[in-house]
Amino acid sequence: MEDLFLILSGYAVALGYEFCCYGFRSPVPVSRRPVRVLDTYPAGWMAHYMEQGYLRTDPVVLRGAQSALPIVWSDALFAEAGTMWQEAQAFGIRAGISQSSWGKNGSFGVLSLARSAEAVSPAERNAISMCIAWLANATHTEMSRFLFRHAETDGTQSLTEREREILCWTSEGKSSQEVGMILNIAPSTVNFHINKILSKMGAINKMQAAVRAVALGIINN
Repeated sequence: MEDLFLILSGYAVALGYEFCCYGFRSPVPVSRRPVRVLDTYPAGWMAHYMEQGYLRTDPVVLRGAQSALPIVWSDALFAEAGTMWQEAQAFGIRAGISQSSWGKNGSFGVLSLARSAEAVSPAERNAISMCIAWLANATHTEMSRFLFRHAETDGTQSLTEREREILCWTSEGKSSQEVGMILNIAPSTVNFHINKILSKMGAINKMQAAVRAVALGIINN
């Protein structure tokens, strides 16, 4: 993953940006979606950012979650996050542009290119918009492959076809009796498979297992 980010950093520098950052939010667990961040920001900034809880209020993240357009950093963008913006500038982060991306499994990411001077002009934004969109999507795809390859070691890869069928119907809210009728098996057999699923996935109940499987793309609801 670090090798990929070194390549991304090289592209950022080539485009005229000293710093780059990629934040990736996994779709599971749903109740507490983990975030992974790789960055070349000045030392101390990202630790401070996380400690202050800025991830929850960062306008770049909030707007990026709702738009596929490139986001140019400005005083107006950070009007409601003035303290964060002032502190970033104190660290030498004074201009930037961000691009969000999504995965089919529900993952979300934001690529940011930043520098210590010279605001991003409309002409520059237009000139690099296709390139930054490509970089964001390529990075998101590779991070998804890497992270989900590890995530699927939670037992989802060892699910049998029957277990996947039962999970699929469970994700649609079907009871064990209803699933049994659909698959022409006894409810006790459905429950037997559900217990095997919970054991393999380390889930506390069948709905948690179903939600996780859907989010990881193991089954389609």
